Amino acid sequence: MFFNSYTYFVFLPIVLLVYYALPAVRYRNIFLLLASYFFYMCWQPIFILLIIVSTLTDYFVGKKLSITNEKGRRKLLLFLSLLVNIGILLYFKYFNFLTENIEGLLSVLGLNLDLPAHSHILPVGISFYTFQTLSYTFDVYKNKNHVEPNFIDFSLYVSFFPQLVAGPIERSRNLLPQFKIKQVLDYKRFRLGAMLIMLGLVKKLVFADRFAIYSDEIFSAPELYNGVNAILGIVFFSFRIYGDFSGYTDIAIGSALLLGITLMENFKGPYLSRSIREFWQRWHISLSTWFRDYLYIPLGGNRAGSSRTYRNLLIVFLITALWHGASWTFVVWGLIHGFFLIVERLVLTKLLDKLPAVLNVFYVFVISSAAWIFFRADTMTDALVLLKNVFIYEEGNFFNHNIYEDVIDTAELYLSLVLLCVAIALHFFEYRYNVAVRISKSNVVKRWTFYLLCILSIAYLGEYGLYKEFIYFQF
Repeated sequence: MFFNSYTYFVFLPIVLLVYYALPAVRYRNIFLLLASYFFYMCWQPIFILLIIVSTLTDYFVGKKLSITNEKGRRKLLLFLSLLVNIGILLYFKYFNFLTENIEGLLSVLGLNLDLPAHSHILPVGISFYTFQTLSYTFDVYKNKNHVEPNFIDFSLYVSFFPQLVAGPIERSRNLLPQFKIKQVLDYKRFRLGAMLIMLGLVKKLVFADRFAIYSDEIFSAPELYNGVNAILGIVFFSFRIYGDFSGYTDIAIGSALLLGITLMENFKGPYLSRSIREFWQRWHISLSTWFRDYLYIPLGGNRAGSSRTYRNLLIVFLITALWHGASWTFVVWGLIHGFFLIVERLVLTKLLDKLPAVLNVFYVFVISSAAWIFFRADTMTDALVLLKNVFIYEEGNFFNHNIYEDVIDTAELYLSLVLLCVAIALHFFEYRYNVAVRISKSNVVKRWTFYLLCILSIAYLGEYGLYKEFIYFQF
């Protein structure tokens, strides 16, 4: 079940009606848990067993940790949680990648082995709920969080449907206490939730899915496009992935607000950042803070000298890359970000501080967009070809709009260019003014003008010809 499907907009009102009709928190949480399991099972029902295994493991590990003070036993319990959760993740997401690379390495050494591989599809959202449940175990292990005694509440924390398959990756200390309160139907909160859902659908259907037409075309045949055409495809993808993922987040946060639950902010104008470091303080905030708290700081952070700080940064971004996917293209994407974080610490920070803000923003957008080439490309060869073609300009062919005619007509191309400018403006205003919150507090005329603009944009400018799921569902 996708957020941009008709099915979801039948499912959500039914959930809201039943949720608020139930008299007690206990019954509400049982119902929400069942609804969340149903939501997930609409993809592949069998994979709900993986969520249940992770839930049972970390619930009982947490309970044992709360009554165990002996260091050896506590480490053993933590290892058990890691073994189950990371083991499942490694098998489904990385097993084939590892075997393929081992086979390649052995073949270089003259050993031709046919190692086993599995044919299972990747369970949707496995990286998200795995990290969410692990954060609870880590916090209990470090005595930073109280153990959750209620199994239903803990199960709901792991599988709460608005953020189950693509985040935000919530911390138990934020989400669990909200499940223990009998939420009341608050008009202002409900209005803000509905507004965020509409804004998320605009980002997804009007911007991301339309931009996908061009970016998919260029990344599917990178050797055919160069110069401005190649750059345009990369820029379209940069705003496609932002519109797609932040649009999902808006719908997730909005859906949760309708239920009285507040989820954490996950995006804050990342393309307006003035450094790569700042970019990661604004892009996928729930993931970057997760790696900061549970990997970077335990590795020593920046407390053990420059060389170890740089090592820790590279480790974090290598694992961040692999979290996104089992491919060398993702590894390069992560290492580009890690490399520029190190370069900024070494030499660029003072220079960036002296530059006008617009040049800093341009620098971050160029680096992040160049890195997106490797994130999106199907192969390393495709990524390198497209990167090379960016610098190739044929005489008399600075920008050839006719090259897209097999994909979409010229009028649609220029409409998409106009929408790209609108997306850039929205990105600015969303960061500067927090559009949804600002509009929700405005008078009735401004609010309904915004509603009508969203509805008309979705109806007349939304891209429905090529249905596309949210990009981050694959992670």
